[in-house]
Amino acid sequence: MRHLGYFLVIFACLQLIPMTNAENKTSESVKINSDLPEVPVRAESLVSMIGRKFARGLTNAVTGSGEIPRQMIISYTDDGPALFIPVGFFTGVFMTVVRTTYGAVEAATCPAPIRGSYESYLVPAYVWGPVNR
Repeated sequence: MRHLGYFLVIFACLQLIPMTNAENKTSESVKINSDLPEVPVRAESLVSMIGRKFARGLTNAVTGSGEIPRQMIISYTDDGPALFIPVGFFTGVFMTVVRTTYGAVEAATCPAPIRGSYESYLVPAYVWGPVNR
C-alpha cells in the first residue's frame, strides 16, 4: 500500500508540470537521425511506429521457421520439381536463421530507428508476404 501512495504522489506532481509545447500540442519536431532533416512527427505516431517495429520483430522471431516451406515453394516454381527439395530446404534453413535473428534484433532495438527509419529491411516484412521477383 505504501508503494501505491508514492505512485499517486508522483502522478499528482507530474500533472502539475506545465506542458512545454502548449501552443502546438498536436505535433513535435523529432530529430531521429543527425544526417536527416527534422520531420514533424506526432508523439502518438512515433509510439505507433515503435510498437509496429516491436510486433514485427517478435512475429519474425517466432515465425521464422515458416521460411522452409516458403523457400521450397519458391524453389519449385523457379528451379522445377527436381531441385525444389534440396535447394528449397537449405535456402529455407538459411532464411530461417536470417529472419529469426533479424526479428530478435528488431524487437530488441525497437526504440531506435535503423538508418532513420522504422520500416523493415527484410523483404517481405513477414514470412507470409508476397513473393517479389
